[in-house]
Amino acid sequence: MAVGFYGYLVLARTRESFAELFRLPSWTEEYLDDPATYADGWRVFRLRDHSHRELVPDGPVRAVAAITGSPVLVCQVYRSDYATLRGCVPGGELWRAEFNVELDLWDAVREEFGVREGEPEWEKCVEAVTVQWEAARAEVLAQVLAWAAAAGLEVDAAAVAAAVRNRWERQTEAAVYELFRSLGLGSQLSSA
Repeated sequence: MAVGFYGYLVLARTRESFAELFRLPSWTEEYLDDPATYADGWRVFRLRDHSHRELVPDGPVRAVAAITGSPVLVCQVYRSDYATLRGCVPGGELWRAEFNVELDLWDAVREEFGVREGEPEWEKCVEAVTVQWEAARAEVLAQVLAWAAAAGLEVDAAAVAAAVRNRWERQTEAAVYELFRSLGLGSQLSSA
């Protein structure tokens, strides 16, 4: 049995139901917690243990942005320890981010360089992967800030940067909620 949260967190400006947005059968609503609603029609949907259909690929994310006429963020959380986040504005490019990537650092070094911890070149290889990931985080920060601007959200760039760049040592859904809060949804947003 999986430990932690497994499912989706979706931030969208909409009045439609989750099933309507993603063109899913109505029975999927039974896996959906009550959406949190915020100013200007923003809602956070939390769909638990959903394996019916992959929601994160480009097509559905772009479709939701088109349906709502507003930017959308879709996050898939894997057992609270890793998550992928995709964002899109209507008619725009889709971007991707990862949370808790440090959990995969050792695997990335082994995969890219064939080096194991304790070998002489290990630290140099870890540094190379870390530099790549930091560059990716800088790109994600630019994308998140552009997404927020397209959404008409006034954000504190330093708070967004902290949410994007932080090395999360807690559950990834908490990291995603921290990103949502940094986008102006307020401190009342809870990962509970």
